[in-house]
Amino acid sequence: MSVSIRLASDNALDVIALQGDLDLASCPEVLEQLGTRALAGRHLVIDLAGVTMFGAAAMTLVQTLHCDATAAGGSCCLTAVPAQILRIMTLVGFEHVVPIVHDHHEAQRRVARRKGLGPESAYSLPPANGPRMLRVCEGMR
Repeated sequence: MSVSIRLASDNALDVIALQGDLDLASCPEVLEQLGTRALAGRHLVIDLAGVTMFGAAAMTLVQTLHCDATAAGGSCCLTAVPAQILRIMTLVGFEHVVPIVHDHHEAQRRVARRKGLGPESAYSLPPANGPRMLRVCEGMR
């Protein structure tokens, strides 16, 4: 596998630091390792600071984790996105699919707000974009 995974968990969320190439070869194994957490409704914060390659397979991986987590009552967001990867994400509108937060503390605040709001996700898009997000996640099945 060309990517390493470091995981730090507490009651509220899992901070997952990825390092290396997120490519077609490594993404299935990453999904295998993290998918159960998403399906369990955990709040996932994926730290991309150490990621050197992030293409279509990686976007599909993150989108799958996001859809699975939110469907199970959790959430998923990205943090520490390298500038060159952020540029690509912005060009394709990926920040409208999976939220990007400034740091782990912002993610913790969002999870805390979410717990106070009930079933509505702290990472969901504004209501006007809600149907779009539903279509994106339904398209993953």
